[in-house]
Amino acid sequence: MALDTLLIVQCVFFINGILAVQNPHFLTAVQEAMQRADAENPAFPGGNPFLTGSLFHMVILFSLFFGALIIALLLFYRSRFLEAASAAKA
Repeated sequence: MALDTLLIVQCVFFINGILAVQNPHFLTAVQEAMQRADAENPAFPGGNPFLTGSLFHMVILFSLFFGALIIALLLFYRSRFLEAASAAKA
């Protein structure tokens, strides 16, 4: 039961990530929020020079890839997890 719940939660977060990427205003809004937060940080008086659009794209793509990998592993090993859980319960 917990494995199925975990799979559902992972799928919801994965779908949320895909929908966020599809929003044309998402990257702009995130970048503006990060720049406002960095403006309050005295370590970055001129803003954070590392906050580029390509960095955000790479982080989002890596996150979606990692999420898909986790879901694939959970689905691939689901039967083994369920067998081990039923054997441990018995």
